[in-house]
Amino acid sequence: ESFILEQIFYRKDASTLSVNKSIPNTRPATEEIIDMLMVLAYMDLPEHHIESLPCVLAASVGRNIIGVKKGIQAGQEADVELGHKIKAVSNKAIRALIEELTDSEGNLKKEAEDLPTAFL
Repeated sequence: ESFILEQIFYRKDASTLSVNKSIPNTRPATEEIIDMLMVLAYMDLPEHHIESLPCVLAASVGRNIIGVKKGIQAGQEADVELGHKIKAVSNKAIRALIEELTDSEGNLKKEAEDLPTAFL
């Protein structure tokens, strides 16, 4: 299930991430990693039984993300506000994950080695 993340991160060793296997010494900046993971977090992968983070967050407050999106398009203030909250929480969650897994220089922390491969 880690096929998508493996396209973004190449784990060369315990402390180095690379964007592209053909350029082994290139590491993306932390902000680039966050941006890439945000794109992935917004993807539904039904063939792998994975819902997007916005779908999960909308469901957590008893809503369907499609209904929220329709409400946003219709200019419904409550849905616009919920959409902003979903985006902000998604961003904070991804940022927290990356900050937890990397050191101040953007290298993968030693303790991240113990995580399942799907997270790397």
